[in-house]
Amino acid sequence: MDTLISGLPPDSSDIYNLENRINAKTYPMLKLVVFMRDDSFHTPAQMKRWQVIFDGVPETALDPSLHFSFYKDTLQEGDVMRFSTAIHNISEFDMDSLLINIG
Repeated sequence: MDTLISGLPPDSSDIYNLENRINAKTYPMLKLVVFMRDDSFHTPAQMKRWQVIFDGVPETALDPSLHFSFYKDTLQEGDVMRFSTAIHNISEFDMDSLLINIG
């Protein structure tokens, strides 16, 4: 895990415009953590806004209740596997194809 920004003074505005400082392709699973404290008045910090913008991806789910086909119930080494099932796009993002890796 990398720490990208730390040790900011309380009155710092360096947390603004992170898109210019952090490359989303380098950190696609970015986790944001903030610790805020008010030593003067001992009141809870008030964050005005914390917004993360991302490009979503489609997600699919297998639905064997709609369609399921498996060539043989038992496979021997060297047999060709033939399998098919229905899928549903369960996200709000369109997709044109689905790559499957059986390993």
